[in-house]
Amino acid sequence: VLSGRTLRATQARRWQRTTGTALLLATAASLLLEVGDDARVAGATVAVLLGLVLALVARSAGRGWTSVWWSRSAEIAEGLAFVAVVGAFPLVSGLFDWMRVLTSS
Repeated sequence: VLSGRTLRATQARRWQRTTGTALLLATAASLLLEVGDDARVAGATVAVLLGLVLALVARSAGRGWTSVWWSRSAEIAEGLAFVAVVGAFPLVSGLFDWMRVLTSS
């Protein structure tokens, strides 16, 4: 979602941010349906706090606050999000379960 700031076309930036937001909401909804009540409260609190921080960074980077500090902050947040997605993909996609079943038979 933060990488939309690097695109020149307004429509492309808007679609990228909209798609990222929709995927984030879908992921949060599926996580909240799978966990217990205590974890829901903790997860919702963390999500709201992270959302506020990311909104501040994205807004600052996207509205022309093109200082080196804001640009670097956006790049760091984008990199951390990428690392989280790549790291979670095998678990979420069921790759580990598939490999466990494949090796146990």
